[in-house]
Amino acid sequence: MGSKRNRTAGHGFERCIINELKLLGFPEAVSARSESRNLDDKGVDICNVKPYNIQCKNTVLTPNYHELITNMPQDPEVANIVIHRKTKKANTRFVTQDDYVLMRKADFYKILKKLHT
Repeated sequence: MGSKRNRTAGHGFERCIINELKLLGFPEAVSARSESRNLDDKGVDICNVKPYNIQCKNTVLTPNYHELITNMPQDPEVANIVIHRKTKKANTRFVTQDDYVLMRKADFYKILKKLHT
């Protein structure tokens, strides 16, 4: 029962992020589950948002960001990003505490450089 709820919550979070990315100028953003089995197998949840690979996590526990980012495809032109929705259990419900974006510092600096040139 719990794993089905977790999968449903995770897929819902992916759809939410995809919709937000579309509003931010990435109209081709889609779930890797429907677009690229190869990327999905490598830990990418959202594709067609070059130059980014995005993995979404909707969890109570803190995921191992280093492992997640390291296992994603490694391309110097693409930033691997984890978007984490931190939740907590309140009685029988899960409540969102906040959303976080995690990436390597070098990728963050590349983005900053592009914004300021």
